[in-house]
Amino acid sequence: MTRQDRKWWVLLAIGAALAALFFVRITSGDAKDPPVRFSGEAETMQGKPIEWWYRRTQQARKDANARKATVLRQRREIKNLRLTLAHDPSVQEAVALSSLIYPNFSQARAWRIIRHESWMTRDPLHARNPSSTATGLYQFLTSTYASTPFGRAGFSIYSPYAQSLAAGWMHEHGRGCEWDIDC
Repeated sequence: MTRQDRKWWVLLAIGAALAALFFVRITSGDAKDPPVRFSGEAETMQGKPIEWWYRRTQQARKDANARKATVLRQRREIKNLRLTLAHDPSVQEAVALSSLIYPNFSQARAWRIIRHESWMTRDPLHARNPSSTATGLYQFLTSTYASTPFGRAGFSIYSPYAQSLAAGWMHEHGRGCEWDIDC
């Protein structure tokens, strides 16, 4: 017997069984009986009503779906952050971003500070003052950088984006004269 023949015999047997069940149900007269309801202790499980377990299950499904959505959102954010970190940081891009976010902190002001603070180094992103903890494009002291939201959030002091945004934030919050340039 081929596989195709076996398949048809199985389907025929299932169809015959279903037809027999349907015929018995119709001839017995109980086709319109309501579904069986349990009464008394059968409606509880471990001392709780069945409805309580149903609501608990529904809430657990909702919670699981919410956790799944959160995990998927966080995975997308991590992927985007990885792409951002893989991007070669550009000082020009960082300065332009900070002036967009903090409109009172102009690009001209940012470039004046950068030229004044780290103009003599070959690598201004990793510039470090040997006589203090001043670091990076804007020569932030570690304590000054830590007092900005970007330092508190744990962004690298060497990131041109974090430094430019921190400088813009300081300027917006009345701390722009800490560099003693044009004040």
